[in-house]
Amino acid sequence: MEHLPKEHHAVTRRVLRQAWELDDADKAEKLIRNLALRIDQQWPGVAASFLEGLDEIPTVVRLKLPKELRRSLDCTNIAENMMGTICRVTRNVKRWRNASMAVLAVCLPIQGTAPAGLSVRL
Repeated sequence: MEHLPKEHHAVTRRVLRQAWELDDADKAEKLIRNLALRIDQQWPGVAASFLEGLDEIPTVVRLKLPKELRRSLDCTNIAENMMGTICRVTRNVKRWRNASMAVLAVCLPIQGTAPAGLSVRL
């Protein structure tokens, strides 16, 4: 969704949220396919990304998981999110002084996204 213009984020987020909250997997899949079709002309990469992850939402819906658990799974790629955070934090570093600086630059964002009680010790 990062590659969509900001004015399209709210609508896209709303459609994806609706798909997550549906109890009918076929309807959820149809919502995502329709969203991908609408944005395919202008942003084919984003549409392809939605279609690539198409199985995830309907699968979770078919499992009939409780809503609380579904909400915790709506961010399906934790590693990718963590890597994005590390990239944002480290992109402004012009010169690495030593290996410890690199370890800190990677560990601190991870610690910031880690569950409460989990800490990184250096």
